[in-house]
Amino acid sequence: MLKNLDKNFRYKDLVYTYQAAKKYDMDVEYSFFLNAPGEDWRSLFSILKFVADAKMHCGPNFRLFTLLMMQPIRIYPHSRLHELAVETGLVDHDADLIEGKFWNPGGLQYAVAGIQATAQTLYKARQRYRTFTNAGAATL
Repeated sequence: MLKNLDKNFRYKDLVYTYQAAKKYDMDVEYSFFLNAPGEDWRSLFSILKFVADAKMHCGPNFRLFTLLMMQPIRIYPHSRLHELAVETGLVDHDADLIEGKFWNPGGLQYAVAGIQATAQTLYKARQRYRTFTNAGAATL
């Protein structure tokens, strides 16, 4: 998948980032495109496995905001993704794309929606927990 997105790094490079973050006690967060061109269930699972591994490795230094940064790719005019979206009928050639359109076709769109809903719920729960625990600590 990284090659499909013209990325110049590999999976093992990503793993190194969370290993280094743990070694130097640094916070770490990531952004991922979901349902990118060529994405399948195997590669989607690989992203989720990476996130779980990074969380297990880094513990509290793994920023849960990462979960909110898992989005489909926005389609911009005059890009390779725009050309592909026109070819597949996802957008019209003349679409101005001022209102955001995202590459999110096929059956994976439902998995992406589930991942995003879960991420938002976890993030809100974490915020409530922090508010609750900070309020409790302030009254002691």
